[in-house]
Amino acid sequence: MRIKLQQSDAARVELELPHPDGRRRAFTLTELRGASGAIERVAAGPTGGEVRVRGVRAASAMVDQLEWPLPRGGRLATASPAGLAGLSLDLDVPGAAARGGDVAPLSGRAALTRASARAVNVELGAAGRLVLDLDARASSLEISPERIGYATADRIDVGNLQTAIAGWLLRVSTAALERARADWRDSETLLGAGAGHLAGATLTSEGVTVEIDRIDMPEGVRTSGRALVIPELVIPEMRVAIDDVVAAVNKRIPERPAPGPRAATDSGRFRFDFGFLDRITGRLDVDLTMELSVPVIGKREATHHFRIPIVGGALNYRELERDLAGVEDAFIDLEVRGKSLVIERRIPLIGREKPLVVWELSPEELELAKKRLVRLRTVPRMQIVRGGGGGDKGPITVRRLHFAGVEIELALAPAEGDADDPLAGLSVANLKARGELAYEPQREAPPTRAYAAVERIAAGPFELAAGQARVELDRVEVQTVEAQVAFAGLRPRGGRVAARGAVLRNLKFVAGTLLLLALLVACGGDDEVRIADARPPADAGPAGDARFGVECDGRSCAPDQACCGDIVEPPHTAYYCIADGLAGECDQAFDCDGPEDCESGLCCGGTTVACAPVGERACSEGAPVCHDDSDCGGGLCCPTPTGVVKECSSPC
Repeated sequence: MRIKLQQSDAARVELELPHPDGRRRAFTLTELRGASGAIERVAAGPTGGEVRVRGVRAASAMVDQLEWPLPRGGRLATASPAGLAGLSLDLDVPGAAARGGDVAPLSGRAALTRASARAVNVELGAAGRLVLDLDARASSLEISPERIGYATADRIDVGNLQTAIAGWLLRVSTAALERARADWRDSETLLGAGAGHLAGATLTSEGVTVEIDRIDMPEGVRTSGRALVIPELVIPEMRVAIDDVVAAVNKRIPERPAPGPRAATDSGRFRFDFGFLDRITGRLDVDLTMELSVPVIGKREATHHFRIPIVGGALNYRELERDLAGVEDAFIDLEVRGKSLVIERRIPLIGREKPLVVWELSPEELELAKKRLVRLRTVPRMQIVRGGGGGDKGPITVRRLHFAGVEIELALAPAEGDADDPLAGLSVANLKARGELAYEPQREAPPTRAYAAVERIAAGPFELAAGQARVELDRVEVQTVEAQVAFAGLRPRGGRVAARGAVLRNLKFVAGTLLLLALLVACGGDDEVRIADARPPADAGPAGDARFGVECDGRSCAPDQACCGDIVEPPHTAYYCIADGLAGECDQAFDCDGPEDCESGLCCGGTTVACAPVGERACSEGAPVCHDDSDCGGGLCCPTPTGVVKECSSPC
């Protein structure tokens, strides 16, 4: 059977296609204008029952209804009519005979000048749900029966996006990707875009709201293995509002892992490296009013005017002791006892000392202590002596603490060398904080407030688990941060933070299936997919241009691209085209795939497959890259484990 149309208009066209698991795969076109094409059904032979759609062209049409299955029980549907312009389509729909009674996947190619749709509903099964407006320009799609293919678009605009990710509700007013592409084959998907931006983003989750006016991705996005990578993310301004700081932190703290050999000290306690404190310089001023219940004396109230300079992460503890009020200074001493620094209670008339807090010192710290200096990194290692000074039920009881006139100004110098954790990589050009705190254990303390301003803060690397996904970040740099926090006693309550001039470098979302599944519409099956081009053109790279026409696992890269190989899971490697500037991040990069791509006429193998300099007649590293034996001067042209290039070798 064969049906042919030429320059036809139609009020309504309904198409419904078979799906392997019986789910509905259908769409309805209305207001079809200028349609041409042919539809043929093959009745017999090995492809019996196959439907072939050839040369379909249409000037414009409306998609009145769309229902398309997605992997893992997902579904794509439109809630309102979508517009299409400049449609072209060639499609094969195999019959049952093609797969021994099973329905085979679709194959073919399609292109659109423009597609625009509102309220697109993308259901992703257990992964969640997306609702968005969509506008794609100059888009194309090609798929093969083996589930190999690609989809491209010069520009994709998204509006009114709403979804939920790991307990967060995300809303985005507008977003755009330029030069977007998705490639798939077997069990891998690779995505990429030349540039992108978001505007009007809001994240909310249980008392926390994050507002971002704009996000720019000047180097675009790409996938690497199971990760979605954003090389550079620029946020001009971000605002965060938190209803209850402590509650928000407690809800998001992951369960503590069982202690293991790497994380435990000899005593079984977890080790935390406070070495970053050595890089702090600045001052801390506070007027501390203490109201105590003391035996014999009774009630004792005094204000201690602490003025604490910090140089190179160390402070003078003798000067700190002298900042105590007269009576406390007479009764409290900081002294070196043996190999320890001790805060002790002293009774002047009797001459008796009793330790309250003890710090065990290393030989270096002991030498500093003899000069009346102690490092900030030493302070967290304090050991409180039981019965030394009493507590809530002891002979000395705290009735009230009031921290007034708090003024802090600090700088944290950058660390030398590469950092391997966020604190080691933390640096702050200038931090200023002010405010007051009050603590009254017997009654509710009055509300207080603190303010902070930070200039040029940088930190990283970070790694954060979010459900079954993981977020990694090499570095974050922020020009300014302003914050204010309300306190009830010593407990922080609501807070507001504004950050400006933030740049995130090499941001990775590992196994973020929510973003990946949304681009699998073309497959329509339940398999995950990997890179490839369904029908790549032949290699045709001219001399002098090493990147034009480079074959990349069945695909030719553009002139401004190299072929990149990333190890997904040894020994499996994913190959795809990538912008020249990002090739340094690849496990293996290919600038050429044969002598015709090089002005020198010599393409050399190795970790980076590249052209030899003009005038060179032999490869200084690796073997010559070839297409067949004629490129090897009588030798053999042998396949390599990459599958991307062949090399001259004897024997193979």
